[in-house]
Amino acid sequence: MCALPLEPLEIPDTRPETTVYLGPGGDRFFGRGWGRMRATVVGVERELAAPDAELLIPLASPAGLTVRIRLGVTTGGGTADVLVNGRSLGPRPYSQGWTTLSWEAPAEAWIDGLNRVVLHVTGGSLPSVRRIDLARPEPDTAR
Repeated sequence: MCALPLEPLEIPDTRPETTVYLGPGGDRFFGRGWGRMRATVVGVERELAAPDAELLIPLASPAGLTVRIRLGVTTGGGTADVLVNGRSLGPRPYSQGWTTLSWEAPAEAWIDGLNRVVLHVTGGSLPSVRRIDLARPEPDTAR
């Protein structure tokens, strides 16, 4: 299979985060476990086709990052976990409707190059995903 290499995702100095594009041009980021892409009134959603959905995230330089995922289900709820290169960031509960979940991923979880990020969900029906963001951690202003 021939494919163009993934350009590293950059978080510009002018903004604290970057968004993984869910539309057709973003197909290269989505591996096993993802279902169809759907255009909606508010943008694009991707369905999960399996409890483990793989993202391929290219980074030029590893750093601590916050992973935020907006997901929704029409019935029930469950738990979601994010694994960065096999390292679990911990389960988070989600309920019916739309929920934004957040995980802090330390710098040592990431590598320079292609990172395997898995969204693992249990319980309830499989959600759709409306947004995936990577952000720099908020500065500690308590000092």
